[in-house]
Amino acid sequence: QDYEGVICALTEDWFVITVPAGAHTFTLSTPDADLDLSVYRASDQELLGASQSVDPFERVSVELSSETELYLQVDGFFNANGAYILSWE
Repeated sequence: QDYEGVICALTEDWFVITVPAGAHTFTLSTPDADLDLSVYRASDQELLGASQSVDPFERVSVELSSETELYLQVDGFFNANGAYILSWE
């Protein structure tokens, strides 16, 4: 799935999704901004993975043993803002 969004300075975007067991990759494409991606398990807010590079693509992969509700966080580094595409498989 793909989601197109825009993040403003001093804000975060959050998504709640439920994914089946197995391997999943989340990709954040940000050609014009330094945005970061974090993936948390919703039940206990455990950080499962994060990507905080200066590259235009942030990628987080997780392996889940059962169907799981996740929180995805898109955040601008040092109040960065801009358009992005968040995708997962």
